[in-house]
Amino acid sequence: MGMLGADPSAVLLQIINTQAEIAQVSFGSPRVNPPLRSRLEGSGSELQFVNEALKCRRDLNLPAWVLCLLSATEAPDGILTAASFHQGIQQTRFWVNAKALTAGEIADLARRGGSDSVFSICSQVELKNGSVRHIPMMDFLCRKSSRALDLIVRVVPRFGVGPGVILETDRSYHFYGFQLISQLELAHFLGKALLFAPIVDQAWIAHQLIDMCCALRAGPRLAGGGAPKVVAFAGSSKMPA
Repeated sequence: MGMLGADPSAVLLQIINTQAEIAQVSFGSPRVNPPLRSRLEGSGSELQFVNEALKCRRDLNLPAWVLCLLSATEAPDGILTAASFHQGIQQTRFWVNAKALTAGEIADLARRGGSDSVFSICSQVELKNGSVRHIPMMDFLCRKSSRALDLIVRVVPRFGVGPGVILETDRSYHFYGFQLISQLELAHFLGKALLFAPIVDQAWIAHQLIDMCCALRAGPRLAGGGAPKVVAFAGSSKMPA
């Protein structure tokens, strides 16, 4: 139970310590996604459409994109163009020797990213034999509450990737799995998770499928905020030995 309260960097180091075959791990620092309104070309009708959708957001707790696309028969073309915006992790991804990695070095890497980027842990790891595996990762949408956390703890075992930890974020939750999976298993995992939308973040899953790897932020979402913290285990009460 010593992992409770740990941040994503500590979780990654624990996974490395228990998976001796990991030779390299990967990180990235994609730019902060621009807000929905700034992705539009400025048309009054498009902005009005978005504003109407956002009025429902507080009650339904759905992303603006979901609310807009639920009304797709009326959506201006600019909305559909902006909805296809993808800012992947691949362009900024880099590799680090797993044996040399420490909490201090991860903090150093995060500081180099700059205030306009989001330092992230990537799912892709390279093994000593040269093959590639993935750390299972998932982003959730449901608002933070004891009931939501209980639901996530019950949903995660249905992903079919084994046990892991649940981290609390500013708005919702993240998941890291302990057992490495193959590229094909990653696609199966993300597909199974989509069956639980909108508990999971379906737009996040779409972006990970485009990149063929997953990524979750390792630090604060905004300046002055806090990093995600482990609040529960799913499928097991402890890290594997």
